[in-house]
Amino acid sequence: MNLKALLKKTFILCSIVFLIIVVSETVFKKLGYPVSYSALFEYDKEIGFITPKSKTVTFLTGKNIYEVNFDSNGIIDNFEGKVENIILGDGLVAGMELPKKSRLAYKVGEQIQQGTINLSVTGHGVYQQALLLERYIKLKGITPKNVIIIFNYESDLFDHISELNSPLKPGFSYLSDSNKFIKPKIPNFLYANLSSVWRSSSLIQWVVQNFFKSKKIKKILPDATVYILKNPDSEIGKIAILSVNESFKKIKKLGENYGFNILVIEWVPPNFEKLVTSKEMEKIRSKMKETFHAYFLVNPCRYCLGIDSANKVFIKDSHHLNSHATEILAHEISKELKSK
Repeated sequence: MNLKALLKKTFILCSIVFLIIVVSETVFKKLGYPVSYSALFEYDKEIGFITPKSKTVTFLTGKNIYEVNFDSNGIIDNFEGKVENIILGDGLVAGMELPKKSRLAYKVGEQIQQGTINLSVTGHGVYQQALLLERYIKLKGITPKNVIIIFNYESDLFDHISELNSPLKPGFSYLSDSNKFIKPKIPNFLYANLSSVWRSSSLIQWVVQNFFKSKKIKKILPDATVYILKNPDSEIGKIAILSVNESFKKIKKLGENYGFNILVIEWVPPNFEKLVTSKEMEKIRSKMKETFHAYFLVNPCRYCLGIDSANKVFIKDSHHLNSHATEILAHEISKELKSK
């Protein structure tokens, strides 16, 4: 077989494969098959990754299919009106799997009748939350009355330790003598565009779900968090506290510049109370408070509901609050905001 014939056959074969993929992808999308969870995010040079704007996405958590509608600011959770309250957090309170009226910002705004938005993004640490808050305030030219931070002990202590996270996250290196700040590393143009194809592919998502076993979500906290809480004076413990303090400093500075109040709610995951109330944890909390003078409310959901099981707190197959826990949390936040 000469080279010309081989090239011709190769071209025909590739064309057939391409046609099959295009047709299959069209069929899957028509059937409403969800995209991969990673398709819910876009690369960002400063923050690492953010939610898309003006986009409707269907995605999968476990075996459950959800649909979210991102507005022109990449927000899915808000209560209409002049923005007076902004909520910061991660996937715990982002409300991705909840109906609009069951999400945190909507519930808080409804209870106090004030415009409220939720800037929480799955996977974001507090430093990313601070960057996103700063961008939103500057972009919109608004000044909220209150900023509510949901500090999640399940991940926020190590979210900005560079050696323990994706290079997409800004953070601090504990292997560096200077504990230097490291900016997020965004993939090059070619990789970013190719990855956007497979991340948003319903066909690839179907293949992954049906032919590759997904890892079960751990029922315990990450080992890094346990180690940090038990060893706050270790190298990793020190950089964890540094990263949280630097994050809080940034938000505190924004509060001073724009004149908003700050409320911090410490979310303590179920069955983890002993470590958080230990002497070691008090060291961490006291150091945080030295930097960040704000009201700390420790896990209102646990004390209000008597929760002792993740099944009563989280959406199935995730570590994101369900509607019942979200409503209780919204009630506690609303009560605190009213009192101030």
